[in-house]
Amino acid sequence: MRGALLLFLSNSFLLLPQVAERRGFDPERFLEETCRKAGLPRSFWREPGTTVLKFEAVHFEEDDFVLSRR
Repeated sequence: MRGALLLFLSNSFLLLPQVAERRGFDPERFLEETCRKAGLPRSFWREPGTTVLKFEAVHFEEDDFVLSRR
């Protein structure tokens, strides 16, 4: 799963990729929703001075791990 991190001045905003996947967002909608969550206009990711970084996420839950005792 890929996520996006928006950087503007000293602020950063992100929306977890699982949200986009569950809601069926395309990449543009994903960026718009990240801006909306941050309280910004939906198209803010297009503003000069805004940087968009992609990141890879691995989703796991506690049950995904097998703990062994020695």
